[in-house]
Amino acid sequence: MNMYAKVLVSLLVTALAPLVIVLSITYHSNKETLVGMVGDSLESSALTLARTTTLLVQSGVQEVESWSKLDTLQGVFTGEDIDLRMGLLLRDLQANSDFIEIQCTDTTGRVLAASDFNRVARDASAELGVKVGLRGEIYVSSVQARSVGGETRDTVIVAFPIIGAFDEETLIGVLVAYYDWQQVQERIAFQESSSSDEEMALLLLDNQHKIVAQGPVGADMLGLLAEELTLLAGNGNESLRFHRVSSVRGRKGRQIVGVAMAQGDYPQTTYTGVAIAPEELVLQPVRRQAWFTLLLCLFAVVAILLVALVLSRRISRPLTALSATARRIASGDLDISPPKTTQDEIGLLAEDLDVMRRSLKTQIDTLDSSVRERTQQLEETVTKLQGEILMREQAQRDATLREQQLRQADKMVSLGTLVSGVAHEINNPNGLIALNLGILKEVWEKALPVLEAYHEEYGDFSLGSMSYTELREHMPLLLKDAMQSSDRISGIVDDLKGFSRKSDERLDDKVALNDVVESVLSLLAGHLKKATRRLEVDLSGDAPLVRGNRQRLEQVLINLFLNACDALEATDQAIAVRTCTQGADSVCIEIRDEGRGIASQHLPHVTDPFFTTRRNDGGTGLGLSISAGIIEEHCGQLSFESEKGVGTVARIILPRIDAGEVE
Repeated sequence: MNMYAKVLVSLLVTALAPLVIVLSITYHSNKETLVGMVGDSLESSALTLARTTTLLVQSGVQEVESWSKLDTLQGVFTGEDIDLRMGLLLRDLQANSDFIEIQCTDTTGRVLAASDFNRVARDASAELGVKVGLRGEIYVSSVQARSVGGETRDTVIVAFPIIGAFDEETLIGVLVAYYDWQQVQERIAFQESSSSDEEMALLLLDNQHKIVAQGPVGADMLGLLAEELTLLAGNGNESLRFHRVSSVRGRKGRQIVGVAMAQGDYPQTTYTGVAIAPEELVLQPVRRQAWFTLLLCLFAVVAILLVALVLSRRISRPLTALSATARRIASGDLDISPPKTTQDEIGLLAEDLDVMRRSLKTQIDTLDSSVRERTQQLEETVTKLQGEILMREQAQRDATLREQQLRQADKMVSLGTLVSGVAHEINNPNGLIALNLGILKEVWEKALPVLEAYHEEYGDFSLGSMSYTELREHMPLLLKDAMQSSDRISGIVDDLKGFSRKSDERLDDKVALNDVVESVLSLLAGHLKKATRRLEVDLSGDAPLVRGNRQRLEQVLINLFLNACDALEATDQAIAVRTCTQGADSVCIEIRDEGRGIASQHLPHVTDPFFTTRRNDGGTGLGLSISAGIIEEHCGQLSFESEKGVGTVARIILPRIDAGEVE
């Protein structure tokens, strides 16, 4: 191949190769990016569907559980006219809930009463639920229930055992409730979500991986789920989330499938969301861009070819002459001068070739020195670049840390908003209860002389399930207990509102640590009661004030108490909290538990960001890190002492406010 052809081919390859490479890289990069983005979006849609359904069904199960523990319900079993009083109670419960039917059986499985026998008839699923409930277990399942008139409807059946309140062990019956599945779909906006995008299909699976709700999904798309459902059934994770492109090609081509599982507090309330979108639709923009880029490349090739034809002629001839001269110089003839045939860059090349010939010997002599100097410069440059790379990596890690901390803070803000709303909803009916109790007390006091006169004239008589003499003795106590319970609810609600109220982040308030501890114990009373039967509180009567932010200190104590509860392995293990002065200028809060303890190799890292030994249980590793940061902002110290198998002591030391400053 002569020089003319070589120049022409070189120009074409030099121009065309980068275009082809860029086209290929751009297409595959855009394809992977777009598929990944759509897969993440499908995962998010599936996870939202699964979480919303799990929370809604779990809320219904918790409502049935609360009913099964009602003293009123359990008291019906000990009185007369069980079927009548039970029916009235069940109708009252059903009227104030979303359940379409509530039934109660005895220990033989016989239905004692129902909120509406004309609404739902017993079927095989209900019988199975009763059998499971009679074993003392919870039963939750999606079934088709039929009414007495023969109409069928999709429902969620919940069967909960009723345990006697006296010994907390004896099974006295089963509570069976039917929740309309159509209401579940309406509350999670399943139909709107399914129809919002015609190209995306949504499905909902229960804990047995049975499809309980689906959008506009064809039979061929359901066939694509075989591999995903197999992977889902074989995975033991409590929280599963993934997306992939199906390897099976259906009528509309391959599909991108996003799957997400949400685990409720009850294993039966586990639901899985599935979102499907066609790969062809997702890749249409990428393919249009690839064809457009290819046409541009073809146009560029034609233009380059024309330019190369012209340039190659003007370049090849002078270069041939220079090539011949260069071969003679290379053979050792340093007296020959290169011909200067043109005044352009090739002519300059000839002059440079002549200069090269004359300076060749000088360059050879100085080559070694130049190589050493250049090597040293390269080493210095490499060292500098390594330092810059390390700095950038550290900056990236810091940015990631800040982002995750912001996400955690956003979650806490959302949780505070939710707690405030729930507290408000509780406070309204509790206020009505307190008002009615006052009226009932006044009615009882005014009716008492009439009842007493009737008793003196006709003797003792029955009121409800008690005689008048018994009721006369117990009624004041019953009213007093009810009013105290109402006041207790109001106190808890006020604590929740105070904790969830937005703080101005100031650290100059005067805070009484004993009040902070008592508020936190009130907020976590239910959690602590479930975790331990031995809660020991020792609050110093002369504990001085500290300067800081009450809500942020409550946040730290809540985190430490929850960690202590999680560390306990049995309810007979104790949790103790005490406050005391430490020296002349410090105050100490000490939280001690008898849990599993912390391994010695982990203890120095418990306050490091993202360090956690409970990653599989949902731990983020930010709780103690944020708590340590809050205590440092208050100019205090947070320290831990622990021994494996013995327990852990968390100690907070804060500077006290001088007596003169308090005044």
